[in-house]
Amino acid sequence: MFKLLKNAFLFSGGAILGMLFSTKDGSNIRKKMKQKKSNEDKAEIVAEEAKAMATNFWNTIKGPLKKAGEAVRKDIEKYGNEYGKEAKSKIDGWKKQATKEIEKDIKKAKSEIKKATKKAKSRTKKKVSAVKKTVTKKLKK
Repeated sequence: MFKLLKNAFLFSGGAILGMLFSTKDGSNIRKKMKQKKSNEDKAEIVAEEAKAMATNFWNTIKGPLKKAGEAVRKDIEKYGNEYGKEAKSKIDGWKKQATKEIEKDIKKAKSEIKKATKKAKSRTKKKVSAVKKTVTKKLKK
């Protein structure tokens, strides 16, 4: 797209120079320029002709540029949708896998916590009963 615009501007610059030095229109422009004495008037003539030429050039190139833009837009939509769906499905798959792994880790952690809690509870019971025995023995004496 950038190359197309660059080529369009280079072509328009070349066309303006070509307008001045060749063709029937160029000779008419040169005659008009010879009739004018000041450089400002000569520049005005060239500017008017260049503006008309640029307008014609733009009208000529506008259609192909629009078509190229539409083609690029369609390609973007096509490939965006295609690869977007693929990426979304992969992400959904990864999400499911991650959820399963997290659930496994949670189950394992839960069982480890239960085991640790049971052990701590039994140790506490043993300690409490041992302390009770020693306290009751001391109280009986």
